[in-house]
Amino acid sequence: MWSEITVYEVRNNKQKEFERLMQEIKQFYLSQTGIIEVKLIRHKQAQTDFNRVIKESDPGQKSHIIGKVTYIFDLELESDETHIALSKSVLEQFGKEFLKCLQAPPKIIFGEVI
Repeated sequence: MWSEITVYEVRNNKQKEFERLMQEIKQFYLSQTGIIEVKLIRHKQAQTDFNRVIKESDPGQKSHIIGKVTYIFDLELESDETHIALSKSVLEQFGKEFLKCLQAPPKIIFGEVI
């Protein structure tokens, strides 16, 4: 099994458009052979004090950078060949419109689940 985790920084004024596109992309992936799971996560808060985690207390204030919203896209696939074939299709279908929503290039982590 393989996993791709991508972090997107989306312009505030493009948030609805981005979420709409990601739902289309998610449906595209789910309709393909070799896809195990697809998730889109919108960042709500970040842990700023690890001691609060140890004490199991409130994580503290929500932290975010004004002007952008962070999303995490989690894609699980059966093989790296599936990833190669589908990534090209997604970029060809959605790439131009999709890239207009981003504030910065995405950060992509791809690897085999161990």
